[in-house]
Amino acid sequence: MDAKRRALILVLLLAAWFGGWGCAAQQLKQYLEKPYFEQAPPELLRDDRDLYYKALKMQMENHPKHAITLWQDFLKKHPRSFEAHNNLGHAYYADDQMNPAIAEFETALTLEPNNPKIRHNLARALNVQAVLMEENRDYDTAIDYWQRIAKLKEITEREKVQFRIEALQDKIFEQVQRSDRIEDYESFLERYPDSPGNAEMARRRIQELKEIAQETRTLPDMQMPAGTQSGFSSEEEGILEEAVPPPEKTSPVPAEGSSPPLPPDQAGPFEREANAGPPMTTVSPKQKPEPPKEPLRPPEKEVRIMTRPEPKPSISPQPGPLAEVASLPPASEKKVQITTEKDPLRVRSGPSQKYRILSYLEKGTQVPLLGEKEGWYKVEFSEGKTGWISAKFSQIVE
Repeated sequence: MDAKRRALILVLLLAAWFGGWGCAAQQLKQYLEKPYFEQAPPELLRDDRDLYYKALKMQMENHPKHAITLWQDFLKKHPRSFEAHNNLGHAYYADDQMNPAIAEFETALTLEPNNPKIRHNLARALNVQAVLMEENRDYDTAIDYWQRIAKLKEITEREKVQFRIEALQDKIFEQVQRSDRIEDYESFLERYPDSPGNAEMARRRIQELKEIAQETRTLPDMQMPAGTQSGFSSEEEGILEEAVPPPEKTSPVPAEGSSPPLPPDQAGPFEREANAGPPMTTVSPKQKPEPPKEPLRPPEKEVRIMTRPEPKPSISPQPGPLAEVASLPPASEKKVQITTEKDPLRVRSGPSQKYRILSYLEKGTQVPLLGEKEGWYKVEFSEGKTGWISAKFSQIVE
């Protein structure tokens, strides 16, 4: 037995000594128990038995590719051997071929549904795929794998898997919130209708977006595009500019009886001097000067003047469920320490289990206390970020 194996056994024995024999003994048994079936089925003929042990030898000597070929030959003759399907799945697993390994383990489990060795091997292969999908940010596929793993686990171990699933659902919902589209919220609800906190928030947001869309259809003229500082749309500002045309430039008109000015190259010195100043006009004593004509203006357009709506007076918040938080001393004076047994404590967005999970706090962590309400503490779990934790699994420290 190598040093690494002995060290792991020693750790498990110490865990059994200090924390009880139940869980540690089960882990020790799963580790020491080999993942393949060494005993061939009893009803085999001699040649088939020799083939079985030859494939097993290749597998035990860490030659998975040769073992895969031999197990496939064996299964052509004995397709209902759950031992061979399990061993072939383990050979695929050792060769990093997870999808074929999962398929063989599932076939073996169908033939022998309650076998703990096959269930453990299948859960281990699914776990590898689930972690890989999380690293690739394919959270939907990862959740599918974790849900399959939960069905193979004991009841006491399913809660940890459920925590993992809820954490991935939170990440998916954050992506949906960033897009903030009705179809994305509806797709989330279709896949996860019972997601704690997230499902209810999705339903409320869908209703809000539908109401906004209805108001937009009924009042199109009241929309104000983003970035318009004056409060008027670009079309309306153009109308206002057209309503006040600039003054027209008019050239001087010579009076009756006066000769038009000559070009500079043909005029004499006196004409040039006269042309340099303002135009001179002579009026006959019998004629009266005509009043100046008004410049023609373009037809007036109807001007719509839009006024910016007066700001509504600020209304102080009415006392509600979250406003009834008991006042406490500054956060620097009191803190809350996490007292869970082994699992991290959830941090939620409100003082109830129906609110969305924001983060997790490990056992022994101390965070500033900001308030409390009905068995919940409001804490600052990260710099500038606040949330609520259950008072049942935490305590106030000075």
